[in-house]
Amino acid sequence: LFVRFEAHDKIAGHGGCNRFFGTYRIGAADLAIGPLASTRKACQPAIMAREAAFMAALERTRLYLRDGVKLTLKDARGVTVLRLAQTDWD
Repeated sequence: LFVRFEAHDKIAGHGGCNRFFGTYRIGAADLAIGPLASTRKACQPAIMAREAAFMAALERTRLYLRDGVKLTLKDARGVTVLRLAQTDWD
């Protein structure tokens, strides 16, 4: 699983089976992701379920907290939906 925040408010990644893509909007502490779209490969049910949960969590994101290479994504109520770690730093 990975997500890449690209230039021009584009987001892309891989959910374990399919590639996904969409847009994001970021502010000082707020972040909105989506809508997301993906390729339509079929994989094992467990992988598909994990992928669906991952993409749904991304789309629920409304707030973020960055601490070095760690990124915590939260929903509108401030509940953590994902914790990510940057892996492409120099």
